[in-house]
Amino acid sequence: MHAANTIVVATLLLAVDNLDWPTVERTLAPEVVADYTLLWGGEPERLPSTELVSRWQRLLPGFDATQHLIGPVVVTRADEHSATCATAVRAYHRTS
Repeated sequence: MHAANTIVVATLLLAVDNLDWPTVERTLAPEVVADYTLLWGGEPERLPSTELVSRWQRLLPGFDATQHLIGPVVVTRADEHSATCATAVRAYHRTS
């Protein structure tokens, strides 16, 4: 089951890079925790996935290309229908 969860995380980030918003939305739970504290400080944020996707939709088309690399994915809780995972993400955002 843990390998399948890793595939979901990779699928999510590949879909983000491809601006494939339907796939992004399908891979997320209705509510997510976004933790950008290493970038901007503050606290992790719990929000509806639709809000997170909306933010990404406004941000990412501003780049010529993006690439999000992950690893390792640590699954901290999983059942048949959901999982809680953590991973480091290295993001490259290119503009001309």
